[in-house]
Amino acid sequence: MPPISLSREPQKTTMLCCGDACGSHAANESARSGNCVGTSVMSQRALAAAKRLEAAGVDAEVVDLRSLRPLDRPTIINSVKKTGRAVVLEEDWRSYGIGAEIAATIQEEAFDYLDAPVQRVAGVEVPLPYAAKLSQASKPGAQDLINAIRRALQGGKRWQK
Repeated sequence: MPPISLSREPQKTTMLCCGDACGSHAANESARSGNCVGTSVMSQRALAAAKRLEAAGVDAEVVDLRSLRPLDRPTIINSVKKTGRAVVLEEDWRSYGIGAEIAATIQEEAFDYLDAPVQRVAGVEVPLPYAAKLSQASKPGAQDLINAIRRALQGGKRWQK
């Protein structure tokens, strides 16, 4: 696929290839590392959660997909192979979304590398409210992601405080 040119200034151009994901925050291969796959604004929330987890001694690798079609499956699979865990974060409802496709891809192509079930974090299954505060409350936040990563580190069990 030809690269897409993004430019804010005429003399400065950045080339991105459509379908190439970005490993925004790398994790070490350790028992306290996890992987988070997200798109768009959810990648930013994942980075915020990764920084909070880093302070607690947990490495979380964030994969920013950048595009959904084509989906960069090799980057997702390599990240899961590296960490042994996967948390899929999406702003949409949990049912029928891109998160389900990513989770299925991980199960099909990296099952033998998983140390815990794939965790999914998604919006609440309600019609999207118009009011700003209700809309924000219906979407997953950094704490939801942190809880899912902790569950993944415990092998899928509920996090004990």
